[in-house]
Amino acid sequence: MAVRRKNLLKAISISSLASLLSLSSPAAPRLAFQVYAVRDMCEKDFAGTLKAAKALGFEGVETGRFVGLDAKALKTACDDAGLELVALQLYPHNLTEPQLSETIKFCRDCGCNRINVAWCCPTPCSSRASLSWKGRYGA
Repeated sequence: MAVRRKNLLKAISISSLASLLSLSSPAAPRLAFQVYAVRDMCEKDFAGTLKAAKALGFEGVETGRFVGLDAKALKTACDDAGLELVALQLYPHNLTEPQLSETIKFCRDCGCNRINVAWCCPTPCSSRASLSWKGRYGA
């Protein structure tokens, strides 16, 4: 399925950009986007959506594990599209054990060294994870 430029531009709005992230050089900020902003398109054609974003001038991407790919496949999809995987957006529970070890391995395997913590509505589970993270790391 072809990704339409018009739809991609609509979905990637100013408010949903991981705007002007510094990807490889602090002196040269470049533009990245969040996959979440185009999640419906990615669900239909992940690789095509990444390639369309690259064609629009994006140089990096932030995604979460919700795309359903293992680390190697995620890295390959980004590499094939010519996009740098600048960050993973994860929920707080991914940053506490027992998920923390798996999360670190996933990051290493996909070549990503930055994690952005997604905001989430407080639930008993997320509140416990958040408190555990704060207690463990003094955040």
